[in-house]
Formats: sequence, C-alpha cells, structure tokens
Amino acid sequence: MCETAYGSDEVSDDVPNCRIVTERQCDGDDCRDVPRQECDINQKVNGKLSKTTECKSVPRKVCGPEACPIVKRDPICRNEIKTVRLESTYLQT
Repeated sequence: MCETAYGSDEVSDDVPNCRIVTERQCDGDDCRDVPRQECDINQKVNGKLSKTTECKSVPRKVCGPEACPIVKRDPICRNEIKTVRLESTYLQT
C-alpha cells in the first residue's frame, strides 16, 4: 500500500532585474554609444510544492474452505522480475 503526501515549502529564489544601459565610448575623436546589460539580483520568497510517497507492506489474512488443507511439500522456486517504483522529491534552499 502506498500513500502520497503533498506539502508546500517557502524558498527564497534569486530573481534578476536587468536593464540595457548605453555607455559612451570614445577612441580619439571617434565616439559612439555602446549598449550593455546591467543586472541586479533580488530575493523573492516563493512557495514550492513537494510530494512524498511512502509504501509499506500490509499483512492480509487468507481464508479458504476446510476441504483445502495446507500440505507441507518441497518449495517451488522461480525467477521473477518485478518493477519497483520509488519516487522522491528533494528541495534545495
């Protein structure tokens, strides 16, 4: 049996605030305007969703009719391939 729990965490993200600035560059008598990008980094708090899935084995009671007794015998072995799905979410702050 598997259960998935959903949660929300607040994390601080870096958000760039960029603008184009024109800078005047001169080489002797030759001058020209050169654009360049200038950025500031601001912190913004955001809510991030996360989920955690947990699976566990649940015992079951097996009942059958009286006419089907359990008889001890040699075990029957076979190779099986089973797919197990694990899911994990990591939050980096």
